[in-house]
Amino acid sequence: MKHVSKQHINLGNITSADLIVRTGYQIGKAPVLTMMAAQLNANEVILALIVSISTISGMILKPFIGFLSDNLGRKLWLFVGTVIFAGVPFLYGFIETPTQLIGIRIFHGVATAIYGPVTLAYVAEIKYNRFGRNFGIFSLARNSSYIIGPLIGGWLLLNYDPVHAYTVIGFMSILGFMPLIFLSEQRRSNTNDIYSSYQTSSILQTDEHSKSKNLSTKEYTKKENNKLTKIIISLTELRNKSIWIAGGSESLGLMATYGAKVFVPLHLIVTQNNIFTAATFIAMQHATQMVISAFSGRLWDKTAYIYGICLGITFLGIGINLIPLVGSSAISIPITAIIIGIGMGFIQPSASSYIATNVNRNSLGFSIGFSGTLKNMSKILGPIFLGILITYFGYANSLHILGIATILGIIPILFVLKIAK
Repeated sequence: MKHVSKQHINLGNITSADLIVRTGYQIGKAPVLTMMAAQLNANEVILALIVSISTISGMILKPFIGFLSDNLGRKLWLFVGTVIFAGVPFLYGFIETPTQLIGIRIFHGVATAIYGPVTLAYVAEIKYNRFGRNFGIFSLARNSSYIIGPLIGGWLLLNYDPVHAYTVIGFMSILGFMPLIFLSEQRRSNTNDIYSSYQTSSILQTDEHSKSKNLSTKEYTKKENNKLTKIIISLTELRNKSIWIAGGSESLGLMATYGAKVFVPLHLIVTQNNIFTAATFIAMQHATQMVISAFSGRLWDKTAYIYGICLGITFLGIGINLIPLVGSSAISIPITAIIIGIGMGFIQPSASSYIATNVNRNSLGFSIGFSGTLKNMSKILGPIFLGILITYFGYANSLHILGIATILGIIPILFVLKIAK
């Protein structure tokens, strides 16, 4: 009972820390970052680079940070990430040029590159066989920050300039140290097994895991002491099909939603001159995703995580197809936003849990970090891909193409599962 209570406390602490620093980070994005860039006279190309550069740095660094946390411990890197989250906002006051702003955004993005794989790996180690539930609860922090952050940022700009807003963010992020102080370092196994879950062998059993089980614990522990061997063991996880299935499914969802997030509000503002409609659509989508993620994890724990992934992709594809109808009637906005939110709410905890149950537990941070690289890449490519489609096929047709392509994304997932058996 004491063990269970400690696990619950750890989950609460890691979720609280993530909520604090992520909310601060989201406050510092749109509209605060956009306003600061405008004050520095950044042109459209530089503005796009300023907004996206932190995503690029995360895309590159996440696997390396995950690997380091596998070998040096999660708590150390969480403190390093929090130092960056809390310290960097105070440096925005010294920015005088757009180039300097790009540099500070790269540095600020390192914090998210740390928190991304390390927090998820920590959550995966909290309780076996309840991955979905734990990831669902933890997702409340990240999804809440997407809603709360821009609202607070907009309110701060009514009273302060961007530099003072970042100062507020810095003081707020310092609070993230409080839950980390009470966070316990999870004990990790000296064996190279995958996590013991009833879903593992029945859904996916990769060749590399079958081979690794033939090694004795003593032999594996001896090999683990070799730094080069640790790197090789982590790199061999890239052959693990579960990383590509889970990372690919989340990437597919993010590519579709991030593309829609850029062009749907713009379309509504241009065609209907209604900023509130655009804001309502995005807010309802994130609110639905937040609620569904928090509660659907338990369902996939009892059934199968792959069901959550495939069902989520289906809902998402249907929702994307309905986007052209948004604004045609009052009911079209909530229906479309809710369907897309349900889709992402199913995918998010299922994909994270799917990786956690199917990878070498000693390479968990690296595996989640590589999945994060795929997701960051999709955040960049999504708007570009949809923009190209709109240029050639128009707004409505492009969204229909994107929606159908999203649903068809289930086919390669099922193909990989079939050949993996």
